[in-house]
Amino acid sequence: MGITVVDVACGSSHTLFITNKRNLYSVGNSCSGQLGLGQTNTIKRVPIHLDFYKINGKVKKVSAGFDHTLILTTDGNIFACGSNSDGQLGLSAMEGTPWIQQVYLDFKIKDICCGGQHSIIVTEDDKVFACGWNSCEQLGVGDELDRETFSEITELSNLRYKIKQVACSYYDTFFVLENGDLYNCGNMMYDLCGEEQSYPVKSTSKILHHNVESVSAGHDCAFFKLKNTHDIYALGKIKSDKFIPLRRIKDLQEVLFHHEVVDFISCGYYHTFFVTNFSRALHMGRLFDDEDVGEHAITQWQHFTPYVFRAASGQNYTVFYTHVQVDKSEDVHSRMLSTCQSKIFTDILISTSK
Repeated sequence: MGITVVDVACGSSHTLFITNKRNLYSVGNSCSGQLGLGQTNTIKRVPIHLDFYKINGKVKKVSAGFDHTLILTTDGNIFACGSNSDGQLGLSAMEGTPWIQQVYLDFKIKDICCGGQHSIIVTEDDKVFACGWNSCEQLGVGDELDRETFSEITELSNLRYKIKQVACSYYDTFFVLENGDLYNCGNMMYDLCGEEQSYPVKSTSKILHHNVESVSAGHDCAFFKLKNTHDIYALGKIKSDKFIPLRRIKDLQEVLFHHEVVDFISCGYYHTFFVTNFSRALHMGRLFDDEDVGEHAITQWQHFTPYVFRAASGQNYTVFYTHVQVDKSEDVHSRMLSTCQSKIFTDILISTSK
């Protein structure tokens, strides 16, 4: 079996791929060293293997911020590279690094998530820690001070239910619990929770109460997929600079077929893709710099449909996971295709050559 991609993370303008061999590849802009290749102020146009002995063959998850990267390995360790302007790497007062550096902690990690300039980690015993930029109180640590090392979010330490998912926008952090409750800290707290605090607060919305399956966060917006109805609700700047209060995305019902539901949501800055159980990609908002894509409606993305099964979005681009039939048999393999600002679609080829 050859190399296939099993997970993708998109930053502002850099992309990282985890392969079935649990190796990591990076491509794109490395202005702050976020590609982990030992270089800054450079652009890589093809994915390059991050050949580092501490992560080779054991990359579990990767997360990308605006210009920083976090890597989680199967043995519960985390590594970081890129900008550390606000302490988002968790490497104390160290300046940003273009090399992959281990973040030494006294506990093992099971999940990671990057916001624009902040980072969240969840330990194996379900404690949550945060570091980085905190001007909007998105760290949930009780004040507005930035953190150069990971600090515990104590309000989340003794919850009755475990944290199922963490999602970060540039200004917010969202926590979905196993029972469907939603906690938030940051810029959208008043809209979701009816109060403003410097620590995570449970949403008071009756719509979201015990009913959130997952969250997808963009630059300054969030989409909530509900458990019972499969409805999608959104909050924030979902299409433009105008802030929209929590509301149901009614346009989806007009384009979904009978028995079709949204399986996956991917948010960029001002564009969003919805991938359905029918392998269709639907889109809304602004995708390219010079045009509005579905500004007032949700429409089907004509490329790759009905072969898409997941998507990952950066600032102004989206990477698609697609099924491609190899021959007349039933066997399929997965490959990646991406959209870019020039509207050119390109197969992303992963190879072992350097």
